[in-house]
Amino acid sequence: MRRTLYRLMIELTNGRFTSYILRKFAQSRLSSIIIPSYAKVFQINQDEMEKGLKEYRTLHELFTRKLK
Repeated sequence: MRRTLYRLMIELTNGRFTSYILRKFAQSRLSSIIIPSYAKVFQINQDEMEKGLKEYRTLHELFTRKLK
């Protein structure tokens, strides 16, 4: 269910308005709520991350993170 929702969010970026809304959400602190779930659903390798998962304040920070 969550995987479908996250994929739908990605597909919504095709439109100008929905892309704007999703970008604002990803850059907001509110997006930090879904970071653990997102990482679990998409099996993000946390061993490659420079910082711990809880240190990312926004989904945008997670997307643009530096790797080891």
